[in-house]
Amino acid sequence: MKYNISISGPTGAGKTTFTNFFHKRNKIDLISEDIPAELFYKFKTNPYKHCYDLQKTIILTRVENYLRSNNDIKIIDRTVSEDLEVFVAMHNKLGFLSANQVEDLSTISRLAMTNIGEINTIIFIYSDLFCLRRRFKKRSDPKFMANNLKMQLMLYDKWKNKNKNKLIEINNSALPMKQFMKIADLLCRTLDHANSMSFTKQRTTKLLEERINSFQNEILDSCIE
Repeated sequence: MKYNISISGPTGAGKTTFTNFFHKRNKIDLISEDIPAELFYKFKTNPYKHCYDLQKTIILTRVENYLRSNNDIKIIDRTVSEDLEVFVAMHNKLGFLSANQVEDLSTISRLAMTNIGEINTIIFIYSDLFCLRRRFKKRSDPKFMANNLKMQLMLYDKWKNKNKNKLIEINNSALPMKQFMKIADLLCRTLDHANSMSFTKQRTTKLLEERINSFQNEILDSCIE
């Protein structure tokens, strides 16, 4: 069964921590978001000059990593549509990208999405604005990213509405790390089970939704008790 899962969500929500759980897992390929350290540093110091190169590199390396992968089940660190509809859009609003650069990145994104194909399930990890701002104080992200978190979340709301039929949401505002990683393990075990039983993509998506939501409800119930 060929199956694409995206781990998505705003900066600081815990996406990278969650995604790293799948590194070197049997029968699953992790398609990471590769950002060269030198290029990211240039972007931090001068986003007006280096934003286009950064966004283009992120999109192209994601596709290259996807095409090099061998397993049928792929965990993808963010979608290309997120790159375009959230981050490219945000950087355009902030003046880091011109209209011509946005158009060029849109063309690159369309070709990238054709190469990757359909995203079957989106695991959307989110936290409230207060938690994100608190976490940003411990990160090395550019200050303008922290100052524009609200804009990023608004753009994500629009993106989520377009993809709501594929979305499984995980609220990581106050989730203990142990429970957070249990959800990642549950995702992995569910994919193994679905693959071994030759489930259809639709049945696999439904099973993931049922198991992850049930586990989150159990955590919520235990907190209430």
